[in-house]
Amino acid sequence: RDVGKKFPISLDTEASYVECLRLLIEEYIVPARTRAVLADKLLGALFSNVEVLYAFNVELLAQLKSRQASDGQCIGEVFVTLAPMLRMYRDFVKNFPISLDTMKSCEQKHSEWTEFVESVDRKLMARQTAQEFMQLSLSSLLIMPVQRIPRYSLLIKELLKHTSRSHPDFNSLEKAQELIDGVAASLNDYIKEAENRSKVWAISQSMNGLKHSLVEPHRRFVREGVLKKITTRLVRTCILFLFNDVLVYAHGQIL
Repeated sequence: RDVGKKFPISLDTEASYVECLRLLIEEYIVPARTRAVLADKLLGALFSNVEVLYAFNVELLAQLKSRQASDGQCIGEVFVTLAPMLRMYRDFVKNFPISLDTMKSCEQKHSEWTEFVESVDRKLMARQTAQEFMQLSLSSLLIMPVQRIPRYSLLIKELLKHTSRSHPDFNSLEKAQELIDGVAASLNDYIKEAENRSKVWAISQSMNGLKHSLVEPHRRFVREGVLKKITTRLVRTCILFLFNDVLVYAHGQIL
């Protein structure tokens, strides 16, 4: 088993994720709550139980680091022990469509909130280095917990590929895989729904000149494609976005 390469990757990705949750809490939730930018009920609808998730993942990261310091070999037991607690992600994932609807409503009705989010988004983007490829913003941070359980499943599968059956961690990794896959299966439909709604949101946010937001409770993204519009004077590249109820035609750099 090539522990030297695989285990640090799992630590690095977990540390990066925990840092993103910290930013979500310390840069958005706490200041908004302190300044009363939004009512607590709206903040709850926006952020669900992300503070609970942060506390859990801080503990997960601490246990992974401890295990690396002790033997650097076996992390399966950590996931076996903590996997049942991953079910707390269910509340966040189920709430995600409500979060997006609340975000849209707050942008339309609460100018102070809109200004606050734009200000923090700019601050986070200004902090980023050339090595960081992901744009940090409220919307990009909010989708991360939705995607986390499938990524744990992929991580354990990858570790199993590089672990022999005789390795002391093999049985624990197999058990962890079973437990995490069980959680993922129970959340699968909710995750697909959340990711689709997030895609609609991202498309809407990337377009200039829209009279109305594309984000609607009933709207689902279907597919997108490039179209070349040929006229007698020029060839213009356009992008088509197909939703379940509307076809959007756009041009220029969208995403």
